Amino acid sequence: MIPHEQNQLSSKFRGFSEKPLVVHGICRNRALEASDLPQNAFGLASVLQVSYGSFIAICSECPEIIHGPESISAIFEDPKRVMDIAVGHNNILSNIIQSYDILPLKLGTVCRSQAQVRQLLDQNTERFGMCLDHIANTIEFGIKIIETGQAKKTTSDKGLQNSNAALTGQEYLHNQAKKLASKNHSVQSYKKFTSDLIQAMTFFVKETKILPMPKMSPAAQTRHIFNAAFLVDRGNIEAFKGCVKSYSEMAEPQNLAMSLSGPWPAYNFVSISH
Repeated sequence: MIPHEQNQLSSKFRGFSEKPLVVHGICRNRALEASDLPQNAFGLASVLQVSYGSFIAICSECPEIIHGPESISAIFEDPKRVMDIAVGHNNILSNIIQSYDILPLKLGTVCRSQAQVRQLLDQNTERFGMCLDHIANTIEFGIKIIETGQAKKTTSDKGLQNSNAALTGQEYLHNQAKKLASKNHSVQSYKKFTSDLIQAMTFFVKETKILPMPKMSPAAQTRHIFNAAFLVDRGNIEAFKGCVKSYSEMAEPQNLAMSLSGPWPAYNFVSISH
C-alpha cells in the first residue's frame, strides 16, 4: 500500500556541518505533543519539527555515520537501508495521522539544513495548503478483493469432464460454450458486486481511487478483481468498517475474499515531490 519513490540525491550533501534532514510530511503549524511523536527514521530519539509560516515540516535528522564520510545519496542506493528508512518513514506518518492531518512527502525528500526546509515550505505555501485542505479530517484505507477459487464441481460436471474423450465435436463445443458462459456470468457478477460496494461507500468517504491490480505469480491459485483506496472522513471510520464487514460476509458465498488495510496517510490522494 506504500508508494516508495526513490529519488537520486546529489553528493553535494557530503560534509555539511549541519545534519541533512529527511522530510517526511507537512502539518499545519500547531504544537504536536511529544507523546505523539515517534522515533525518527534512523531510530533516534524523536522526529524534528521545523516551523515556517502556517506549516510544520516533520523531519528525521540523519546521523553522523550517514552524512559524514559518505554521500547522503548512498543510503538510497542500498536496498536494505532504503527499506529500513521506508519503514521508519511510514511509521512516523502513520503515528502522526492518529491525531493530526499530515501531507505525506515522497521518500527521499532531503534538505541539507533547517533553513532549506523553511525554504521548501515558503516556496510551496499555496500547494501544501491546498493539499492539506483536501485531506483535512480524513484517513486513507485500502480494500482488495481476490477470487478465492471456482465453485465446487457438481457430479454432472465431473461426469462431463471425465467423458470429454468420448464427446463428439458438437458436444465438445457445446461444453466449452457452457464454461465460457459461466465465466462471463462470474465476471458480470463480480463487476456488480464491486460497483455496489463503491456505491455503498459513497456515504462514508470523501474520495475513491481505483488502483492497478497487484502482480500475481503465474502459479497463484487466486486473482485480484478489485484494488482501491478510500479517503474516509474521521467521523465515519466505524461506519466505513461496518460496511466493509457486511460486504465481506456477502463476498464469501461468491468465492471472493476482501481485505482491509489502514489507516494510512493519504498516499494515493496527494502527489507532492520535492
